[in-house]
Amino acid sequence: MERREEVEQVDLSEVYGRVDPSGQVMDGWAGISVSSSNNERGRSAVEIDVRPVLLGRVEVRVKTTSRKPGAGKDHSKSLYVNATPEAIRDFAGRLMKCADLAERNKLKPRPV
Repeated sequence: MERREEVEQVDLSEVYGRVDPSGQVMDGWAGISVSSSNNERGRSAVEIDVRPVLLGRVEVRVKTTSRKPGAGKDHSKSLYVNATPEAIRDFAGRLMKCADLAERNKLKPRPV
């Protein structure tokens, strides 16, 4: 006898800017939070924040968080790296290309 359980998948994403204590959006600061969860693999999330720093560099913070189904608490790691503005621009262009290709791969409704 074969028994199958349906997978319940939830994908969320949010793009945001950072604000200072007065509530003003800080120029050049940005981030994205992406998470996926399902009843088989648990929950996984990644946050990527960028901000301009001294000496013409861009600070990138990457935080990953995961939780297996039935686990009591999250497991997370963070790291900070500096990148050149050119590297960030090149990566942004490649992200745009990836998004365009993903849009083309969307399922299109077909007449019945």
